[in-house]
Amino acid sequence: MDRIFLSIYYYFEQRRSQLWMSLVVFVVLLGFSASRLNVEQDIMKILPDNGNNAVQKLVFEKLKVKDNVVVMVSAKDGNIASVHKCALALEKELNEALVPELAQSVDFSVDPDDAQSTSDIIYSNLPIYIDNSVYSAFDSIFSADAIDRKMAANYESLHGLFGNFAADYIYKDPFGLASPALKSLANTRVSSKYSIIDGGVYLSTDSTAIVTITPTFPAGDVNASQRLTEILEKVVSGHEEAKIDCFGGPVMGVYNSRCIQKDMRLTIIVGILAICMIIFFSFRDRKSVFLILLPSSFGFLFSMAVMALFKDSISLIAMGASSAIMGVVMSYAIHVVTHKEHCKDAQQLIKELSSPLTIGSLTTIGAFFSLTFTSSSLLVDFGLLASNMIIGAMIFCLVYLPHIMSYGETGEKRRLLRWIESVNAYKIENVSFLVVVILLLSGYGLYHYNDVDFDADMNHLCYYPEGTLDVEKRLQRSTCEDGEVSIYFVSAGSTDEEALVSYHKMNHTLDSLLGSGDIVRHSHLDKLLVSGKEQQEKIEKWNSFWTDARKRNVEQQLKKSAEKYGFEPSAFEPFVKIVNAEYKSDGVLSAFEKVPKSPLSKHIDSWFCSEDGMKMAISNVVMKSEAKQKVYDSFVGSKNVVILDKPHFVQGYMRSVQDDFNFVLGVSSLIVFLGLLLNYGRLETALLSFMPMALAWLIILGVMHIFGLS
Repeated sequence: MDRIFLSIYYYFEQRRSQLWMSLVVFVVLLGFSASRLNVEQDIMKILPDNGNNAVQKLVFEKLKVKDNVVVMVSAKDGNIASVHKCALALEKELNEALVPELAQSVDFSVDPDDAQSTSDIIYSNLPIYIDNSVYSAFDSIFSADAIDRKMAANYESLHGLFGNFAADYIYKDPFGLASPALKSLANTRVSSKYSIIDGGVYLSTDSTAIVTITPTFPAGDVNASQRLTEILEKVVSGHEEAKIDCFGGPVMGVYNSRCIQKDMRLTIIVGILAICMIIFFSFRDRKSVFLILLPSSFGFLFSMAVMALFKDSISLIAMGASSAIMGVVMSYAIHVVTHKEHCKDAQQLIKELSSPLTIGSLTTIGAFFSLTFTSSSLLVDFGLLASNMIIGAMIFCLVYLPHIMSYGETGEKRRLLRWIESVNAYKIENVSFLVVVILLLSGYGLYHYNDVDFDADMNHLCYYPEGTLDVEKRLQRSTCEDGEVSIYFVSAGSTDEEALVSYHKMNHTLDSLLGSGDIVRHSHLDKLLVSGKEQQEKIEKWNSFWTDARKRNVEQQLKKSAEKYGFEPSAFEPFVKIVNAEYKSDGVLSAFEKVPKSPLSKHIDSWFCSEDGMKMAISNVVMKSEAKQKVYDSFVGSKNVVILDKPHFVQGYMRSVQDDFNFVLGVSSLIVFLGLLLNYGRLETALLSFMPMALAWLIILGVMHIFGLS
């Protein structure tokens, strides 16, 4: 190994200009390559990307309904009158600032005409919302006597307390054929704790106005989330007349991103300063500090450049964690800078250090590179970054650094360095008490090896600004009582048909759990989301029932009964038009797309959507906390059903990450042991060298168990 690096040294020693030119070109090329690498700030990148969980992760990342941003406007100093005015102003300003680029809508006000336009869409597509089982009763419903009785009932309704409200529905649908579909809209109401006051949405519990922002992007899009949050903060800062709180996936993602960036800068700065101070007080030589920092800086640039050749982006969390690797990388440079004081020239330095440094670094590189076999993209990024950083640092230490340093004894060693060397030279084996403690801790760690828990709670990685948890609890109380949880269940498929078939099965299971008392409420659009195949079947059923003869007969009897009870002859013409209309099957959402600005169209888009070719239909379930596992167990083996319970979702993934860590531990240990074996050539020497690392791991586990750490 020393021959290779000596050959490189002799070549550049005689061609110093080429040495510096090669370094400059190398740095420029590395910098250009590294500049093309984008930085990702998504904390969810720690989750594995294996095929078994691909559907779940895609749904969790892309489903937008879970990422709505809620702005809560409450009274400040008891001034309740200002709340409504402030909420209206926020709705207007945020709509102007966010829609359509960053938000589909910003909603506080409720249009009183929404119910009418919603029913119009259902009536214009009535056959697809009538259950096939109802047709068995149609013969009796449309008999002469039944029509006459129904007209009498309609007459009473029109002259009742709610006659004005019911008139349009009675004339359009005197037999109530659309009632089941209209009633199914009530199933989409997640909570009864919301009230409409002066045309705005409020929490019934404390008169807090609710402004809902529906983003056009998932929370994982950090750049879009950043822009939305900055606009939201700017708009909110201009309203001091009320207390305003914000909560939602995009906003929390930005808060975490800011915290990650701050922590990364702080970690790197503190780490480098601490190392520089130790180096300076050890050598009392500013040049030594410079020489030690150069390889690590070159190694970081090298690793970023290499990663840019194979990837478009890198996790910011992985970059922050790389600050811990700086110490490992600097240790190689420190070893070179310290050892040069004992060498008369660069040739001696290269001869003595090339083999141990190369073999030692290869084991470390192999250990970090084993992280690339995990299924977490964040861990893969960290493994590639760390291993390539060490490679780059070693190249600089053995190719460029020998040409920069001066050689020979530099004088008396500094006090700190002498103290460090004296500690290293101390024979610990002579301290019986310390040996006993090491053996006891090692044995304790071995005994409790499997008792140290792996922390699978991702909330411990998240940052919550002051007051945010209180806002989250208030929102939870708005949808469920104490001891209850509100969970989204999602049916996913590659086509509309696949998603909806699974959706109907999922809702059937949830309905049975509702009947057994395990579920408190179940909100869904099962009756409104009809697949194309089922649409065609229902339209054929409708057409086979409404023959020309039956249409004429029902129309004649309807006019006769209408005149009998004082209705105008043409009063029920809207119903006649519905019966005589021509219907055809179409896409699942075609009925709503015909009126794209209708409230139902926007409502449906929240419950049935498509992202990256994945069709997703959603149900909301409120259940007792103690019944969660029983409900979840009902869907074990259902590949197309995803439960959007964050702790449940993440813990399953983190168990997979734990398996990856165990795998990495085994692989890295094997790599280190084989490196030692190849270097020493004797099994017993390799075992003796490997033993301190193994004991250190057992001691760490023992200490963690003693203090209850995970």
